[in-house]
Amino acid sequence: MDIINPEAYRIVLGSFPGNISNMKGEYYSHPSNWFWKLLHINTELSYSEKMKALADKDIGCWDSLEYCTRLNKLGKETSLDKNIQNQEYNDFKKLLDKDLYFNGQAAFIEFKNAVKKQNLPFDLEKLSEHILPSSSGLWHGDFAMRQQIWNEFFNN
Repeated sequence: MDIINPEAYRIVLGSFPGNISNMKGEYYSHPSNWFWKLLHINTELSYSEKMKALADKDIGCWDSLEYCTRLNKLGKETSLDKNIQNQEYNDFKKLLDKDLYFNGQAAFIEFKNAVKKQNLPFDLEKLSEHILPSSSGLWHGDFAMRQQIWNEFFNN
């Protein structure tokens, strides 16, 4: 999917959309994903209304990967980042002047691989401080802890 709100100065990078998000063509559309809640955006809004609320917060979102496959040991397609294979990275030159935040460790790892491959001048040590707990419902941390950390970056 394309970058959402490229004019925003803060960009949240995920790894790659899950199967449901890809089918719908909408970021963070799985009902168990807490992305919208973590940003204090009403989950009952339509997707276009969520996008407007995101833009009003001057936040954009995109992914570290332009393409990948995620197959489990049985060859079945999953949405799990631990199964990422066949990565093709997004071109991050257009984000050189943005504040980047990573929705989970996998997003940062894939971004770091892309930066090295593309030889881009990002300060990876500094950016490592912007790794957020994943908004995925599969992540095992509790919501209150996630909310506190996300609030430090987006809701002050």
